[in-house]
Amino acid sequence: MPRKTINLTEIPSGYFLTWQYLTQAYNHSSVKLEAGEQLFFDKSKTNNVTDLQVIAHGSGVYTSKSPLTLTIETTPKLEIEVVSGAIHDSNVNKVGYSYSFAIEDWDDNDYNDVYINIMAWAKQG
Repeated sequence: MPRKTINLTEIPSGYFLTWQYLTQAYNHSSVKLEAGEQLFFDKSKTNNVTDLQVIAHGSGVYTSKSPLTLTIETTPKLEIEVVSGAIHDSNVNKVGYSYSFAIEDWDDNDYNDVYINIMAWAKQG
């Protein structure tokens, strides 16, 4: 399985995270979000169902001093397009970050096979 690890270095420790991992691919995939010993999720899609499936979703507070990393595996191919940005309040103060990953696992280049979204805010609630 091709694998890619992405360091989410913009997100500092102490931020509140939410995530989604969805797929509508025939092929298998695995996604893990962690920071050192702090594991947020490690989930795999192991069936050949092509209906949209939510494989993982949730939230947590990033407390580790280790970098936040996202590891993605797909078969037979792995190509990733990323949309990311900062979240600003009305005074243009940075209050969070947003990452969306559109992943291609085949040769049709539609980038709709695996979708991962990670949001991070400076405070929860």
